[in-house]
Amino acid sequence: MIENKALHRPVMNENSVNVVGATVSNSRNAYRCFDVDDAEDSRYCVSALHIKDCMDSYHFGFKAELNYECHALVRNYFNRFCHLSYDDSYITYCDMCYNSQNLFGCVGLKKGEYMIFNKQYAKEEYVELVDRMVAHMKSTKEFGEFFPIAMSPFGYNETQGNVYMPLTKKDVLNKGWKWEDTVPGTFGKETLSPENIQDDIQNIDDSILNAALKCISCGRNYNIAKAELDFYRRENVPVTRRCYDCRYMRRIGLRASRKLWHRQCMCDYATHANTVKHAHHEGGRCPNEFEKSYAPDRKDIVYCEQCYQAEVV
Repeated sequence: MIENKALHRPVMNENSVNVVGATVSNSRNAYRCFDVDDAEDSRYCVSALHIKDCMDSYHFGFKAELNYECHALVRNYFNRFCHLSYDDSYITYCDMCYNSQNLFGCVGLKKGEYMIFNKQYAKEEYVELVDRMVAHMKSTKEFGEFFPIAMSPFGYNETQGNVYMPLTKKDVLNKGWKWEDTVPGTFGKETLSPENIQDDIQNIDDSILNAALKCISCGRNYNIAKAELDFYRRENVPVTRRCYDCRYMRRIGLRASRKLWHRQCMCDYATHANTVKHAHHEGGRCPNEFEKSYAPDRKDIVYCEQCYQAEVV
């Protein structure tokens, strides 16, 4: 296939210094970070923007600082083990709290301060109670991690976790997690089967907008929207035979992983038809080693930065 002959860099990082990760830009001192921009002194962060001194957090940012084990935060300072909260500072184990500070174990608050379990306290009493609660939670080994997965209302196969870290139903149940057997969607109601859809988009009329189609991957029924059909006609491409979810999973599969593997450069004069000689190695295989975001079982050709630049510039 043509795409397997393309050359790839080990990771797609730009304008960054002292970074280990992939798809990192405008950052420095970021370790094992993926899909981040403007990150500084952070570790193990994914899908983040404008962050500083953060660790073990996902899908957050825009001026977030000193956050640990958090998800879906915006403009937050010194938050720990929190979810979906904006414009807060010094909050711990909170969910959906906004414009607040000094909270512990609160849910759904706006403009709260010195509150525990959504109850107001004087500052001195708040500090004393939080210290006691943290000490107890440390003794029971409850303190120090994000909300346990047992609290999730969703099955593992309904979450983004299963997109990036897929597990079988058996593995999920063995861990004591939830699994959703009833997959959302309509099945068996198709009015137009995949084999009866014309390949040439010019032969497709507007009647397909009223048809129920069947996904060739999962069997779920889906529809074609007018804007979607207009796009296919404009680009002269066939109508898709897959539902939205299956198309999404295929696109994710084409992306580099949010994981790194230590590998040697694949540039080898004996097997690859290099267009130019590379100054840092005269012949044979390039000795450079690196961390790459392409899994070993993929067929992508991955060159070190020196070999890549020599070939594409």
